[in-house]
Amino acid sequence: MFWTSIMVFVALICTYIEISHQAYLEESGTDIILWLQGYKSPLLDLLFEILGGILAVFFLVASGVLYLCGHREIGMMGTYAGFFGAAISGTAKMLILHPRPFWKVQSIQVVSCPYDWGAPSGHASSGGAAMIILAYFWLQSKSNNFYKILLLILSLLITLIDRVYLGLHFHFQVILGYSYSAVVAFYYLSKTQREGFFSLSQNKKTLILELCKALGFVIFSVWVYSKQYIEIEESWKINYNDKCTRQLKFEDVMIKNISEAMYVWLISGMIFGFYMIKGCRKPIMSMKVVIISLAFYLGILVYVIASDKVFISRFPYYLRFAFLCLNRFAAGFVMGFYLPKAVLKVGEYGLDKQNN
Repeated sequence: MFWTSIMVFVALICTYIEISHQAYLEESGTDIILWLQGYKSPLLDLLFEILGGILAVFFLVASGVLYLCGHREIGMMGTYAGFFGAAISGTAKMLILHPRPFWKVQSIQVVSCPYDWGAPSGHASSGGAAMIILAYFWLQSKSNNFYKILLLILSLLITLIDRVYLGLHFHFQVILGYSYSAVVAFYYLSKTQREGFFSLSQNKKTLILELCKALGFVIFSVWVYSKQYIEIEESWKINYNDKCTRQLKFEDVMIKNISEAMYVWLISGMIFGFYMIKGCRKPIMSMKVVIISLAFYLGILVYVIASDKVFISRFPYYLRFAFLCLNRFAAGFVMGFYLPKAVLKVGEYGLDKQNN
């Protein structure tokens, strides 16, 4: 747990800097954004939008595909850390309550219009956590590690530049997200946690502990959601409406972030499915199995995103989060229990056809 403690210390220092030096960081961050946007063009906008979308989910999707393809422990750890990073980002945003650059600065241009708080970056917190988990196992082979590390560093830099160029985060908000991702990843890479995940099918203790952590985290997040309130500055509302033709409301912003915090129910369902699937054979690795796994995993993610919008927009306040949590737990259980069986069945069906 030594490295976890170091990462916690770094994250606390970064959080202190973000809160205590907000004005300076936002002023210097604005200069960086405006400098980058001096090179703005439709082609660069499209490029960074695509890169941002890919890097936001690449390591998370890679973890899910690894899980479905048979590398269940590694895939489970990557998926778990990635979604936990997203959840922690959502709760931290409700605690810190710092704006996104394009809310605050009229001259900053945007292509998309997220309506949640800016610090820390969710892309950095979620994608970084999953990346560190996968990188740990990827680097175990010891071959071409220099180029592997170079590629990983490049992906971190691209995410940083992407978030800043698009005007969605000040530079330190992304760095803060990376510090949180390191805490999550190093915690789950600690010897105790790693051994717990690799023996989960015979270890009910790890399952119970993770479910209790998730419940405790949700209770804390709901408490933060219920207690926090500030008046959104009028200039932010004007800037947002001018750029996005939509009203910026405190309640909408907080709902977005509490819904991110509730991603712990998704991984709770998945880890429960992972525990229940013990004894199920793993598929024989092939390109077909990879493609099927990718399609199934993306399908469940699309379902979660689409159903979230229905629950948040159409259900009464007192029901929306209950249904949201139940839906995510069920979707996670499908990911952990049913999708691996579906991948195995489809893969075996193809092999049977070839043998006949």
